[in-house]
Amino acid sequence: MLNPKLIPTRLVEKAERPPVPIREPAPIPHWRVLYLFWRCLRLLGIALVVKAQGKLSKHKIATLLRHEFEFLGGLWLKLGQLLSLRTDVFPYEFCSELAHMQDRATGFPPALARALIEAELKRPISAVFEIFEDHPFAAASIAQIHRAFLAREKVWVAVKVLRPYAASAFRREMALARIAVQIVGRTGLLPNLHWDSMIWELNQILAEEVDFHYEAGSMRRMRKNLKKHNIYVPKVFPAYSSGTVLVMEYLEAALMSDLNRISIEDPPRARAWCEENRIDPHKVARRLFRSLWRQLLEENLFHADMHPGNIIVLRNSRLALIDFGAVGSMEREYQQRYTMFMQAVIRGDYSKAADLLFLLSGALPPTDLAEGKENLIRALRSYSMRTFSPGLPYSLRSMSNVANELVKILFDAECAADWSFLRITRAQETVDQSLMHLYPDVNYTKWTYEYFRRFEARRLRNALRREEIWRYASSYIDLLLMPERLSDLLTFSSWVERRKALVFQGSASKLANIVSLICTRITLVIGALGLYLLGLFVHQYQPAWLPLTRIPYWNGLFDWAPRLNVPSWILVAFVMLLAYQTSRRISVQLSRKERSID
Repeated sequence: MLNPKLIPTRLVEKAERPPVPIREPAPIPHWRVLYLFWRCLRLLGIALVVKAQGKLSKHKIATLLRHEFEFLGGLWLKLGQLLSLRTDVFPYEFCSELAHMQDRATGFPPALARALIEAELKRPISAVFEIFEDHPFAAASIAQIHRAFLAREKVWVAVKVLRPYAASAFRREMALARIAVQIVGRTGLLPNLHWDSMIWELNQILAEEVDFHYEAGSMRRMRKNLKKHNIYVPKVFPAYSSGTVLVMEYLEAALMSDLNRISIEDPPRARAWCEENRIDPHKVARRLFRSLWRQLLEENLFHADMHPGNIIVLRNSRLALIDFGAVGSMEREYQQRYTMFMQAVIRGDYSKAADLLFLLSGALPPTDLAEGKENLIRALRSYSMRTFSPGLPYSLRSMSNVANELVKILFDAECAADWSFLRITRAQETVDQSLMHLYPDVNYTKWTYEYFRRFEARRLRNALRREEIWRYASSYIDLLLMPERLSDLLTFSSWVERRKALVFQGSASKLANIVSLICTRITLVIGALGLYLLGLFVHQYQPAWLPLTRIPYWNGLFDWAPRLNVPSWILVAFVMLLAYQTSRRISVQLSRKERSID
């Protein structure tokens, strides 16, 4: 449990926080798809009105979308957060606005929360909790959190309860999202967005967030890792937790978001509170920065949403982290490449860093990347110079600034950004939100160099441990068997290279990609024309079936066309169907070949 000596004095009174509004939950109705369609039309109408007023801008579009995602909540909020990562595809102002979305969900009635908890515990709440506060102190579209006091352990805990109908709602809306993405994907709109991969990411996020077993496991693992960083993670009580209820230690401390806000609104009050609790903002900033890189490059398990609302400030410049619903990791090879990339940047080897960035991207195009590499080198060199210029605005020296610039350059070079790289960028951006208030004159190049010095020292100490010595001994035995394995490796590698050459020769053609895109457009045009011809046929033979015939302009769409007999209509339908199938078959075949490159 957290040492009571680390609990600071109160920074924000409870009366300053508005209570969570309560509303009776309801299952998602079957006509939800019609409601979402209406919301889309409403959003489009608002955008057209704003455009007619001459006030439509990238920021305005992002603001409208942010409000819409916040209103819909749940899956759509997560979708907006994923879109905010794509700084390579969308303008930075657009992504920045979406990144500031807030989950403004209401709570559900305490009686229902009690019933859900008792159903999971299989006993009355009074048998487990000596005190249970009915009104939640926090709520989101996934769950709400109550404060309680464990009768046996005699500690205050936070009880997180999954919102009723949340799992079924996500499953149903996930099916809608898949259909929408398939439709958009077939239009060829923003192919570098990798719609299928985004849907997989969204599905993975939601699967983890609606099952608290994932969050409990992440908390236990990160509690062990972050202890070495002098960062505290609340304790989980597995005896009282399940997939829909999570009981964890309650921390009575100050949120970093509150400290940042008060530092802007009332600087003397913020300084007095820090002095009273022996908190050095510069020391806190260094600890947070070093912990981020240790999580990324050493533990390969990082808090993917370390925004100020998930960081708790303790006495003596200590920190704690909460809300482990979003925890990321990388493939081992990808992590090694990213480490090499950061080391090359710090050493000033920008050419090597640019080459590694291409390896970190999702897929490389069959084009000359010399110009893209030169732009990456210029961007890295320019950023390094900016970090040594404290007079520049913090936004030009931040970690997220250079990361977003590099992602844009990769996109211009037709290199799709990998989701792992985007998650790392997001983690850096959330930490930036705290560091800009704690230590606005930070020099990231210098701090990163200092981190790698400590990193190498830790790696050297670990190399002298007994288990590492045994690992080196086994590696020496493997070295003796290297000649035999080298022959097998060369045989396998030659087969792989031949296979890659065949795939590249058969599919890596820009012309095939262009023809596939044209055929996709033709398919959509034929489909639209087919719908029009169907309406024309009904208008000529059964006009009563069309409810809009009384509208003056409606009949004008069909009156110009000559009246055809039934055999002629059958021939037209046959030709349209044949054209549709042919163009679609060509599009599918070519796109299948293009995907084989990826």
